Amino acid sequence: MENQTRQFNLSTWPANATNTPATSSEILHTASSYNAKTILLVVALCLIMLVGILGNGSVCYFFGWKLRNGRSIPDRLFLYLGIVDLISSVVNPATFLYFELTKYKKWDFGVIGCKVLVPFGPISTLVSACLIQIITVDRFLVIVKPFGRTYSSSSINAAVILAIIFSIASYVYYILALTVPSGTTCIVKDVADKGYSIPVVIFLLLQDVTFVFIIGFTNTLIYLRMSRSDELSLSETGKQQSIKRKRKLLRMLKIMAATFMLCILPKDLFQLAYTFSWLDNDGIKYNYQLVQLNTALKILYTANSCVNVFIYSKMHTRFRNSQRFFIARCIQCFQQPGSPLRYAPSNSVEAATGTTNSFKTPLDESGVPRTSLLTSAV
Repeated sequence: MENQTRQFNLSTWPANATNTPATSSEILHTASSYNAKTILLVVALCLIMLVGILGNGSVCYFFGWKLRNGRSIPDRLFLYLGIVDLISSVVNPATFLYFELTKYKKWDFGVIGCKVLVPFGPISTLVSACLIQIITVDRFLVIVKPFGRTYSSSSINAAVILAIIFSIASYVYYILALTVPSGTTCIVKDVADKGYSIPVVIFLLLQDVTFVFIIGFTNTLIYLRMSRSDELSLSETGKQQSIKRKRKLLRMLKIMAATFMLCILPKDLFQLAYTFSWLDNDGIKYNYQLVQLNTALKILYTANSCVNVFIYSKMHTRFRNSQRFFIARCIQCFQQPGSPLRYAPSNSVEAATGTTNSFKTPLDESGVPRTSLLTSAV
């Protein structure tokens, strides 16, 4: 009993998990005994998956295809973030859903699947967090140092590759700790094992503190920069528009930070508290309420991949207009069944969406002052 109490891990181990493999009849029996909480959980995960696939798919289409001939650095980063979130929207809810439907008593994907599918959630979340930090730093340089050094596509790609390598390296300890004992479910080592618990505490603290520091530091400097009265020598109308765009961008950066903290930090802090309590071998005891709280935080954690879609919609005006334009054309198609989507919309649809048939992408780095990047990013 003591071993089961300590072996509970907040990533993969639920209240009703056991170390005995489940038979087919047991799986069918549990399927018929799902309660309302389980049904709500399944619905929530399916909704996250649906919204994530559709939303992030549209993000990848817009930034990857529509802007292929005039993609700015922020647009490129939004594309990478959309790709990561699209994959996460499929793998993370599906893995969580599998664990719930099998009551954590079965694992059909072998040891390799255990070490790939289960760690993919936290790794992809860390990659997403790194990309958000890269976007924030890029916007910080544009606003605070608008005539400073510009970044090439190769340097941005290198930063993204380093972010992926760093994210994988940060969870090597977790990958090594995962196992499938006696052909049962995928679990981790005893949380009281110092070889596992100490890296958990170190890397979670490093990730969360780094994110909060970078977001807080850059946003503070951006705010101070915009509070100054020494704007560029523009006309009064141009100056007001510049200030308005900058303030809008600052609000979007705050939303990005707040959304990450809301979705990711609660579970990280919860796992930190639980793991830290076992460093002296006398930690928080395994109980039903603890697991239910962890399940709710895991849903919030998983929802981060689809919540980012709404951030894109707020941060990028052209993407938002493109979505409205597409929805309006779909509605028009249903109203006029013989009209395919490729036909030009009526003037009323264009007026409603604020878009036209001629989609023009403004230039970014080449031949245009760096401050124009601010316009293309909001």
